[in-house]
Amino acid sequence: MIREQLTAPSPQDLAAFLNRHTRTRDCLIQVAGLAEVTYLGRAASTADLGTYQVLIKQDGSLQIHHPTGIKPMNWQPKTDRITAEVAKDVCMLLASRRSPEELVQVVFLEPQVALALELAQAGGFVLKGSEAQMQQALADHPELIEPGLRVLNRELMVESGGIDLYAQDAQGR
Repeated sequence: MIREQLTAPSPQDLAAFLNRHTRTRDCLIQVAGLAEVTYLGRAASTADLGTYQVLIKQDGSLQIHHPTGIKPMNWQPKTDRITAEVAKDVCMLLASRRSPEELVQVVFLEPQVALALELAQAGGFVLKGSEAQMQQALADHPELIEPGLRVLNRELMVESGGIDLYAQDAQGR
């Protein structure tokens, strides 16, 4: 499963690793460590110096994750070009798309680990029902979660994200 692994790679070794494995597009690539991220495209964003995990999938899609949370802080569904270069003694990953025109730049200041993983073909996957259907069923029958539960709001946006069902229990909590 592990095709190649680097620990605390130099900028030159990381750039060579990234270019070698993104060129073949036949493995999952992970890089974790201290980095900065910039995105330019339909909007613009920057992620200050922090510890991030970068995933590059075989289809060229890119995800960059914070240390917490389930959703990536930045992503590109499918890249047209991914390259890595060394500039000012750091490794810089550039992932671009033509349509829509977007660029994600990751500057690795202290990469801790780089992995190239061979993943077998995906197994079968069958989805029965959707999240929306499950949410509707629970909103219609909140007693399935807890007796006396009453739904107050759905899709309530809060600072940390969305709450599917905001409810009050029988004790008023």
